[in-house]
Amino acid sequence: MTDNSKKAKTQCTRLLRHLQTHKKGITDLDAYNLYHIRRLSGRIFDLRKRGFNIETIYDSYVNEDGHNVRYGRYVLR
Repeated sequence: MTDNSKKAKTQCTRLLRHLQTHKKGITDLDAYNLYHIRRLSGRIFDLRKRGFNIETIYDSYVNEDGHNVRYGRYVLR
């Protein structure tokens, strides 16, 4: 097992634990700030491949420049 695959497996373990305990889910920013995961979509792909039902919920907000910003939140179903 390469260092990258070990790291991905560890990140998946942490991410799954988070999704199981935080029903509101996780965003890219949450994943980076909490677990230093830079490619959240890649880890979500890995978990889905393992059979976990993870839904992407899209939301948006208006930033300080007045632009509408859309982002995704991943939730375990």
